[in-house]
This record gives sequence, structure tokens and C-alpha cells, in this order.
Amino acid sequence: VKVFKEKQMTCINLTRCNLDADGAKEVAEYVRLSCSLTTLDLRGNKLGPEGGVALAEALKVNGSLTILNLYNNQIGEAGGAAIAEALRVNGSLTSLDVSGNSITGASAHELATVVLGKQTLEIFCDIPLKKLRAGNLTTLDLSHKGIDVPGALVMAELLRTVDSLTTLTMFDNQIGAEGGVAIAEALKVNGSLTNLDARYNFEKGPLGDQAVAALMEAVAGREGFVLRTDG
Repeated sequence: VKVFKEKQMTCINLTRCNLDADGAKEVAEYVRLSCSLTTLDLRGNKLGPEGGVALAEALKVNGSLTILNLYNNQIGEAGGAAIAEALRVNGSLTSLDVSGNSITGASAHELATVVLGKQTLEIFCDIPLKKLRAGNLTTLDLSHKGIDVPGALVMAELLRTVDSLTTLTMFDNQIGAEGGVAIAEALKVNGSLTNLDARYNFEKGPLGDQAVAALMEAVAGREGFVLRTDG
């Protein structure tokens, strides 16, 4: 971090550096003070909830960071809730990835709500928010992106209003039963989508079966609709 301060870094890549909560706090302190940093990639570390909260606090006062990747960092529901709170006041971020962090339940819903209301955020968990809102996409491939519940909730809400998308591929993600049911509910009001690939997203057992059943029910009777699931 001392080196970062001396060099006034604009881009920092600390992917898979085994950073823990203490390391996250050091990075967060730099983020809090920096006026030059625009990109921060922390994928594949072990920041944990405490580290997630520390970075969220830094985001509240940082005005330069535009791209933040926290993929697979174990920040959990506490970290997710803190990031949601920070997003309410942060005005610089245009791209944020928090997939693979076990953010579920109320924290996932709160984060999705804030993301959907943040017009300055252009990309969330690899979902191209700006392009979807503008109606510029007919096909979207989100295969192998590690998208889990927050991303699925955001995608579900977008499906309620986006009328340009006809093909959505979410093959091999982690949207789980919660995300699957949310997308199923959105499909009941979406009139443009004709092809959905949701394979390899659901846990084995009753919850996964419930999500698959909800998706099948949502498109039942829609002639020509192609649905691919694990069921």
C-alpha cells in the first residue's frame, strides 16, 4: 500500500494474492484516500465479511474508482449489505462484480434493489445493465460467469421491463433456487424472450426441483419457447 501511495496508482490488480481481512483494510485505506485509482481487481482472495465492510466504507468517500471486482471473496451477507449501503452514496462506480460471495436473502435483495436504481452503474456481475436498459441487445450470453443470487435478482427485474431480448443463456452459473424462482416470476410478464438456457444452476433436491418447476410453469403454453434446464 505504501508503494501504491508513492506511485499514485490508477489500476491495481491483486487477483488471487491470498489477501485476508487485514489486507483488505490496508487496501481500503488506500481507496479511501486515493484520487487517482480507477480500477481495483481483488478476485479470488479471502477478504471475508470484515474485509467487505472495510472496502464498502472506503467506497462511500472515494470519488475516482470506476471498476471494482470482488468476485469470490467470501464477503457474505454482511459484506453484501455494506456494499449496498455504499452504492447508495458512491457516484463513480460504473462496473461492480460481487458474484461468488454467498450473498443471499435480505442482503441479496437489498443489493439488487440499489443496483437497479443506480443509473450510473453500467455493468453488474457481468450483466450489461446500460445496454439492456437501452434495448440494444437481442441475445445475451452469461455462461460461466459465476452469477449467483444478486445477479439473478437483477436479471429477473430487467426481464420485466426489457422488451428487446429474445435469447438469454445463463448456462453453468450459481443462481440457485432463489434466483431461478425470481426469473420464473419475471418470465410471466416478459413477452420478448423465446429462448432461455438455465442448465447447471440449481442444487440437487427439493429447492432445485422447485426452481425448475417454476421455470417450466412460467413458459407453459408459450408456443415455440425453448427452455433448457436440469430437469
